[in-house]
Amino acid sequence: SSSSSSSRKKINPKSGRDLVDNSWRMEAMELTLDAIERSNVVFQAPVYDPSLGLFGICDFVVRRPGKDGRDEVIVWDTKLALNPKVTHICQLTAYAEALNRRFQARAEGRAKLAVTTLGLVLGEQAAERGLRAFHSAWDPAGEPPDPAQFPKAAHA
Repeated sequence: SSSSSSSRKKINPKSGRDLVDNSWRMEAMELTLDAIERSNVVFQAPVYDPSLGLFGICDFVVRRPGKDGRDEVIVWDTKLALNPKVTHICQLTAYAEALNRRFQARAEGRAKLAVTTLGLVLGEQAAERGLRAFHSAWDPAGEPPDPAQFPKAAHA
């Protein structure tokens, strides 16, 4: 029997994954949410919201106790750019929206979480210079250090 081309699966030749089936993305998002609930810092966190058409990898998600009884969540991203761009802020905002929607949907019987702050670390050599200083100043129990206080990459 023959099948129509619209009913055939579209397979990524490299990964072997069905390009239409996004269940793996939702599973990755659920694992991200579980990790945020259990940890103070999550690195390279997959974020997915099909209603926003969004799938991305958030560089850092930090959770800390909030003042209103809900834990605060801070979404951080790193960029090689020396100056912030509108697209950087849009990306962070989309991650925050996707996370907040899922936090709200999962709220019953769980810790109350909400993204309250966005952070952006800029600079070509941030990983080598600024990020090391930023990391050494990090105190998970307190306020995160202000990335603006740490060296940025010099102009070439």
